[in-house]
Amino acid sequence: MKYLVNVSGGLTSFEALKRALAKHGKENVHAYFADTLVEDWDLYRFIMDQERYFGITIERVVDGRTPWQVMKDEGYITLRTKSGAEVAPCSKILKRDAIDQIVTARYAPGTYTRVFGYEWSEIDRMNRLAASIAPDLAWFPLAEKPYVDKCHISNFLESIGIAVPRLYTLGFEHNNCGGGCVKAGQAHWAHLYYTLPERYALWERQEEELRLHFKKDVSILKDRRGGQSKPMTLRAFRERLEAGDTNYDKDDWGGCGCFAPVAQTRMDDLLLAVDVKRK
Repeated sequence: MKYLVNVSGGLTSFEALKRALAKHGKENVHAYFADTLVEDWDLYRFIMDQERYFGITIERVVDGRTPWQVMKDEGYITLRTKSGAEVAPCSKILKRDAIDQIVTARYAPGTYTRVFGYEWSEIDRMNRLAASIAPDLAWFPLAEKPYVDKCHISNFLESIGIAVPRLYTLGFEHNNCGGGCVKAGQAHWAHLYYTLPERYALWERQEEELRLHFKKDVSILKDRRGGQSKPMTLRAFRERLEAGDTNYDKDDWGGCGCFAPVAQTRMDDLLLAVDVKRK
């Protein structure tokens, strides 16, 4: 049995890889990293640090397109399915499909187990993922004792001399796509704007290119003021923030799950600093 670890560049996937290697050995573990080509520069440093620490090579899987190019090719930013789920073509094609193609080409059914770094508290996500890849086997090492959270993992990394990826230190809960995500909400994008304005500006430009390409009034965000939902571009949202409008949905982190309460705490501090500066 081979254990195929999905390494995302995040803390929990590091822990999943560590446990897989400890339990099954290097000869039975293969790690993959699906590169969307829009990752934060420090993610690549973290991947290389893991390779040095474990003494392995993490295979880089690259489709060759960015999320924005995939959206252009597929004809949509996100799509709402009949079940109510929101699907993003970038994560499906650049991550799931890219790795699935390699796995099915190399391994016979029943000879491998897919390994994912979901946290012990994410039981529903585990069940959905396990069902979606059946009959392939799925293993979630962090659902087993000893139970740890990202703080435990961060402390361990520091103890072995590996720096925690910088997006975590900036209040992000995950280390993917450079902090941007088409499934994120208003609180997410406000956090990105105040924390990494140059990254926000990049996504703003790319969104405008998508709108011109589609020739439609589409956007990543929605404006739900007045009880109606309508497109709200990143440019329009930025202009609201720059005008001092803090009356956005601070609970709307979005479906990507890329932020946590620590991010909201950081947002509160940032907004307070902005208010003081204006005064």
